[in-house]
Amino acid sequence: MKKSVLRLWCDESGASAIELALVSAFILVPLLLGATEIGRRIWVKAQLDNAVRAGVESHVIRRDPGRVIHHPVCRGRNGRQIRGPDR
Repeated sequence: MKKSVLRLWCDESGASAIELALVSAFILVPLLLGATEIGRRIWVKAQLDNAVRAGVESHVIRRDPGRVIHHPVCRGRNGRQIRGPDR
């Protein structure tokens, strides 16, 4: 009984498979998840850029000279609201 347990304990034939499992679990999986997260962030930024562009185009097409843009991004340096373009 002791010999068979000792023989199994000293056997290194499956060590490389275990090392591969550990390396893939702790190194390759986070790299894959990071690459997917970067791709998702790039996609979200592209979608946001397209939405902003569409909003600006819509505002330019339907411009109203008396209309005031009420958005925190559209404030001038002095804090006053930016008015629409005069025709």
